[in-house]
Formats: sequence, C-alpha cells, structure tokens
Amino acid sequence: MGRAQLAKGAAAGAAQPGTASGAKRKAVEQPSEKAESPQKKHATVPAESPQKKNATAPVKPGPNATDEEVEAYYENLTTFVLQRLPGALTQLGVTVQALQTTPPTTIAHNTQPAIGGAKLTTFREVWDVVNCASSMKTNGKYEAAGVLWWFALSGPEVTFESKPIFKSGVKRLALDAAAVHWSEAAYVASDQAEHRRFYTFPGVMPTACSGLPDVEKSAVHVVEGVTKKVPIFKALPMLAGRSVVLAYFEALVEAMEQGQSERLKKLFEATAPTPSTI
Repeated sequence: MGRAQLAKGAAAGAAQPGTASGAKRKAVEQPSEKAESPQKKHATVPAESPQKKNATAPVKPGPNATDEEVEAYYENLTTFVLQRLPGALTQLGVTVQALQTTPPTTIAHNTQPAIGGAKLTTFREVWDVVNCASSMKTNGKYEAAGVLWWFALSGPEVTFESKPIFKSGVKRLALDAAAVHWSEAAYVASDQAEHRRFYTFPGVMPTACSGLPDVEKSAVHVVEGVTKKVPIFKALPMLAGRSVVLAYFEALVEAMEQGQSERLKKLFEATAPTPSTI
C-alpha cells in the first residue's frame, strides 16, 4: 500500500470506527457432541495457574467516566486478554503457543462440526503467502482472511514505520453498538442448524506493511498432511475496526470470567480467519 493510499485508508478508518473483521491454532480433536448455545452451555473452565488466576479483570467505567479513564480501561482490557487468553484456551484443549504466531484456521480443518470438543472450523479462504506477494507486485494490495493477532491491538495511536498516523479513540456508544456482533442473538442467527453456528468478524480490517520483504516472511505449518506457508506479521497497523475489536475483547473476558467454555472457543474461532486488506 503506497503512502498516498495509506493516508486515504487512515482517514477512512478514522471516519468509520465500527468497521472490522478475524486466528487459529492446532486443535486437539475430541468426540463430537450435540451443539448447544455457547452462552447457555456454561461448562466450567478448569482452574488456571496461580500467577494467571491472580490477574483481575478490569472493571468497566461508569457513564460519567472521563475520556482518560475510558481509554485506560480499554488498555487494561487488552492487556488482560492477551495475558489470560492462551492459558484459558489451553485448559479447553485448544493449544496456543503464542497468539501472534498462531496460523489461521483453514477449510482443510473442517472434518467435524465446529462445536465438537475443541474442534475449530472456518468457511473462509485464508491468507496465502504466494498469492499475497503476487498481488502486491501487480496491484499493490491483497485481501484475504488473516489473523486478528497480527495487528497492533494496544492503545489508540495508530503508527506506520514508527510514525504516528492518527489516534483511534472510541466512545462507549460505539462499543455498545459493536457488542451486538458478539451477542447470543447474533450467534443463533448465524445458522438454523446449531452445529453450523459461528460468531463472525464483520467487515474487513484494513492495514499496511512496508513492502514485499514483510509479505514474503513466512513460517511453514503442516495442516492435515499439506505443507503451507503462513505469514509472520507482527503489530500491523489497525486502520479501522477498533470498536469491534474492543467489544470482542469484552465478550472474551465475560466468557472467561463466567466459565463459558463453549462460547470462549466459538469466540476465538471467529478470529482465526479475520478478513484483512493490506
């Protein structure tokens, strides 16, 4: 993405804080079971290590909170999720070594219904390193389903090549609107068949990178016997969608704190393929 395009994308991102879109890991397959609504099936999440269990979930500020207090809450919320989520998922049979290096879920994983044990599935075609490089050379951009955890998720300031572009401040009203995407109603409405229901990241996450060397960095993962190259991105600028991401984090914390194990897996499943444009 050129600098002129980046500036245009940044302006669009600042004007549309509610647009957004989804990360996967190796899943340990367990016997399939009849699907239930993830918010109604409250199987208790096993206890975590004492160090992680001592972390306290941040408390949402009241309606009269200052902008500084609201921003501090969201910063603490992001830190809490990044620290607690891998351990909480591991307790549920979803192995996550590190969020940022987790490869996206591919359709090749769809061997059983998503609700079966720790099995995670997707309906989206995912990021392809070779295709990305080819498209970047010819068009200067590429769009596919990547991973939410590739993005810079902390703080309101959006930077590119170590230079600040703009600040993506959020308002409680925008977060409340974005929370609808992670509600029970949204999950139930995703499909009539219970075992095919998903939470889905809405829209597309626009971002940018310095050039082809960044695009072509990759790690090799073997998915059901097929060798795939997976991008190695870190702290990509999140040009839009912060409200949706922070509302998603609040849903994750609610699921972890209330022991909603099935909902937690389904929420994490939504970030495995996050539609992204670079």
